[in-house]
Amino acid sequence: MRRSRPQSLSVAHPISDPTTLQIQSVVALSIRLSSRVSIPPNRYGFPSSSSGNSILALTAALSNFDIPTCYSHAAKHDCWQQAMQEEIAALEANHTWDIEPCPPIIVPLGCKWVYSVKVRSDGSLDRYKARLVALGNNQEYGVNYEETIAPVAKMTIVRTILALAASSDWPLH
Repeated sequence: MRRSRPQSLSVAHPISDPTTLQIQSVVALSIRLSSRVSIPPNRYGFPSSSSGNSILALTAALSNFDIPTCYSHAAKHDCWQQAMQEEIAALEANHTWDIEPCPPIIVPLGCKWVYSVKVRSDGSLDRYKARLVALGNNQEYGVNYEETIAPVAKMTIVRTILALAASSDWPLH
């Protein structure tokens, strides 16, 4: 079955005069421009003014903190050492890995520390944060890794979902 073109759509005739085309485009642009000043909503509680300086306030708050780019700089400060100790303790508490001896023919993957600061909505320091990440750019499937690591669900979340399913008579699979 062949469809016909709707009646409301019509093919415009091409305009051969370029000045007429320019005048029409200028008129179309002037009609569509708005004089309203757009101010984004203050969703995150950062201080802002009518001129929209919330980005500047956030940048100013973050620029007050010296974030190290390598371990040697972070190791000189107690606050970053404590953040690294907290990360190691969290990794051990969650049983993220098991320490195993490395076979002599295998070259282990490296890792590095990534540092950041967490700030409150008013721009004050919440905490220093350090993450230990593997250098995955050297991995080869079947050699260095066998599976993809997925986020871990905490038991409180699992219990909450099971309670919702039980109270709502949802089927579980």
